[in-house]
Amino acid sequence: MGEILLITSGNGGVGKSTTAVNIGACLASLSKSVVLVDGDVSMRELDVLLGLENRIVYDVIDLASRKCRSSQALIKDKRFGNLYLLSAARSGEALRLTSEQIVMLCDELKKEFDYVIIDCPVARNMDNTFARLADKVIVVAVPEVQSVRAADSAVSMLFSAGVNDPLLLVNKARADLIKQGAMLDIWSIEELVGIRLLGVIPQDDRIVGASNRGEPAVLDPKCKARESFEAISRELCGIRTHSSRVGIFSKLRSAIRSADPLGEYSIVR
Repeated sequence: MGEILLITSGNGGVGKSTTAVNIGACLASLSKSVVLVDGDVSMRELDVLLGLENRIVYDVIDLASRKCRSSQALIKDKRFGNLYLLSAARSGEALRLTSEQIVMLCDELKKEFDYVIIDCPVARNMDNTFARLADKVIVVAVPEVQSVRAADSAVSMLFSAGVNDPLLLVNKARADLIKQGAMLDIWSIEELVGIRLLGVIPQDDRIVGASNRGEPAVLDPKCKARESFEAISRELCGIRTHSSRVGIFSKLRSAIRSADPLGEYSIVR
């Protein structure tokens, strides 16, 4: 039986969906079978980030409503042997999904895949069934005051939904701005949000280019964030390596002292 990973955030623009895509790609590269489920009805975009938008025929509503088979709804990413996409429904349609349908859908996907990665926001007006079903919940935030406040609010809603141990992932971090005091430091973010830090992803403009090309940034050998995504993915599936044992704090301190824009640390606690 596979695991459900919910990747969520308190506000938009933090890189939640690109995080889901790149973690999914890394797990697939580790020979894990992975399905990415786009549960963000307001911003359907996993298909575009993967360059699969022209291959979508059926979506999550069709599969949950038994209008198609899983083999018809799941789109295989041919760049990987075991990475699939289940696209979001058209805007608003996913609101028709009942909790019972979501439970049944997740149970079926867990039987087929090692990892079911769900890209979905947390909101007060949502049922948040995905969050209750998840084995791990990752809250993505960036080192900005409004994002940290939104992440804290999302964590409160997750606790209310019964999630006991959500994890924090800080995205788009820049050690030079942290050193200048222009960007919140990682320790302050962890303390303010109040949950365990999973990892830190450095700011990398190559992620934007990869997203516009419809491919995971981790396929780009020049992507500075690649090592971080890989280390976090190994941590999620229990693979401990020397690089992932190196503490975030010692590496970050070194990066800040040199004003290195986080290219040198992969950063899993």
